[in-house]
Amino acid sequence: MAGKDHFVPIALTTVIPSFSSLLLPRGMMLHLPGPWPLLLLLLLLGSWGPVPPAAARPPGVTAVQWFITEHVRAGPVRCNTEMPQINYRPNTCKGQNTFLQESFQNVVATCQQPNRTCKNGLGNCHKSAGRVNMTYCLLTGRRPQCTYRTTYQNQFYIVACNNSQPGYPPNLLLPVHLDETVPLGPTHFG
Repeated sequence: MAGKDHFVPIALTTVIPSFSSLLLPRGMMLHLPGPWPLLLLLLLLGSWGPVPPAAARPPGVTAVQWFITEHVRAGPVRCNTEMPQINYRPNTCKGQNTFLQESFQNVVATCQQPNRTCKNGLGNCHKSAGRVNMTYCLLTGRRPQCTYRTTYQNQFYIVACNNSQPGYPPNLLLPVHLDETVPLGPTHFG
């Protein structure tokens, strides 16, 4: 038991000072006796709070409405024109986004394709019956501009679909998440 009692203070004095050296000028170490370094670290980390992802949907918007805003367009788009409505939260830039050049009705029809496993392990994903044109946006410049490179592609896509969405019939499967696109290579860089 004595070895265990000695382990905790040693761990605190070896791990925490190396962490504090990231925060303090070179050669200056923060030496606090007992459990204080760990408590200080936990206090600092806890005060930051959870940070929602850049693509978190706005309050009051359903998953289906956000899917349409985030991923459905009638034709090709320029990323720097379309992405500001995706980056609605201050000081956030979504790293990448894909706009399907497909009608919402056609994406809903994809939900009737056979089930497949999504990247998160759930079985509510469906692959499009054919390739579609899409616009892929890749972040190249941070706030305040959030600039993007536009790439036009023709690929299959995989969407996660759920039923019981507000404003729709309860048994209708609707797209709520673009899980992935099946790469076939870009056709144009813009």
